[in-house]
Amino acid sequence: MGKAVVIGQATTAYPRRHVSIEEITTELDRFATAVARAQQDLREMSRNAGDRRVEASILEAYLLMVTDETLAEAVTAQIVEEQRCAEWAIVGACKDIASRLAAVPDPYLRERSHDIEFVGERLLRALGCAQQERAIPHLDGPSIIIAHDLSPADTAAMINEPVVGFITEVGTRTSHTSIMARALEIPAIVGVSDALKRISHGDLVVVDGLRGSIIVHPTHADLEEARARSDRHSAHAKELREMRDRAPTTKDGITVALRANVELPAEALLARQHGADGIGLYRTE
Repeated sequence: MGKAVVIGQATTAYPRRHVSIEEITTELDRFATAVARAQQDLREMSRNAGDRRVEASILEAYLLMVTDETLAEAVTAQIVEEQRCAEWAIVGACKDIASRLAAVPDPYLRERSHDIEFVGERLLRALGCAQQERAIPHLDGPSIIIAHDLSPADTAAMINEPVVGFITEVGTRTSHTSIMARALEIPAIVGVSDALKRISHGDLVVVDGLRGSIIVHPTHADLEEARARSDRHSAHAKELREMRDRAPTTKDGITVALRANVELPAEALLARQHGADGIGLYRTE
């Protein structure tokens, strides 16, 4: 439980300009330069992550997406066939790819639509487009972050702050916000429609990550129940940590392999931290 800290959506201004045939080569070169700069920026962010291996793993995934052939072909087509400037072509290509991903039935692939949008933002910044930065304020007490979405950079900026929960309007359990929250052992509820409209800055909020419930303006009884549930969860988590290195052996002396079910490379790091022997199921979609 904590006070709501509302973080607005960052927006990036970009030109929408048709180019002449003579300018097409220049725009293709500008796109190639943007890819190289975005790669450099993401590598630096990954290095700065240091021991935060989960965050670094997510950034490495973005690094692969920046150089993806499908994205490059889509941007090139926008520049050559639609005669759009590089910035406009990047936005158009990313929107097209994101919309196709958002329409597929698989939740993991749907979530990648938000990753494409993040990659597009990095490419626009590499081209010098001005981004209206959203300020991550200093937090002077237990805080619940309310946002449309959170990038790895946003999350990293809050690691040393008293954040006790995240609520975002988009995302699933495979989104980077969810993965980072699990790594930090902070409750997170994602995919909350109109969260920015329904929760105001300074509201007292209770987030229950196990139940997937949110209480705004909790009563005294709500707070007492939340504290009791938190205490029980902390005690249970302590018991599990104490058993982490214990051999998974049955009462009749048979040792079994305890392996994790993961969907992203970053989750393999979490599995290791929690004492898994290996990966039992890895979804490769």
